[in-house]
This record gives sequence, structure tokens and C-alpha cells, in this order.
Amino acid sequence: MSKLKELYVKGMNAMMLDCDQAMFYATKYDLSSLSFMKRLQLKMHLKGCEFCKTFVEQSEVISKQITKMKEIDKNNLKVHLTKKQKVHLNETVENNLKNN
Repeated sequence: MSKLKELYVKGMNAMMLDCDQAMFYATKYDLSSLSFMKRLQLKMHLKGCEFCKTFVEQSEVISKQITKMKEIDKNNLKVHLTKKQKVHLNETVENNLKNN
């Protein structure tokens, strides 16, 4: 392998995130708090990895629903999922995973 190609491959490997790193950044941080380089790396990873992309999309939906539930709870209304709602939520997640 030529020196130039070696440098290119080494640079690309340093640039790319693996799935564990991508999920860590996507779940542990508000994406706007990531550095420009980390956001770019995450976006690049998500373009090429359907599994992580689906995971991030589902995490965002769940987070939005939890936020809505917290807003309702602020008004002293207790929100709990019924057994039927839990089953439906699990089935929805499973179906989304199978389809992607």
C-alpha cells in the first residue's frame, strides 16, 4: 500500500465512529453540546448505519413522549401506562426494528 493511501486510511479510521461511540454520543449528550467534529462524525456514521439511525430516531420519539408526560405531571396529573399501552408500545418498537 502506498504511503499516501496509508495516510488516507489512517485518517478515515480516526474520523469514523463505531456503533458504540455513535450511540454513546447520541444518547448521552444534547447533540448541540457536542463539538462540531463529534456532530460531523455522528452524522457520517448515521448516514451509513441503518441500525444506529433507527435507534436514534426511536430514542428521539421516546424522549419527546417522556417530555410530554412530564409536562402533564407538572399539572399534578399522574400519568401511567396501562398494561395494554405497554404491550402496544413494545409491539410498535419490535415492528419498527423488524422493518428496518
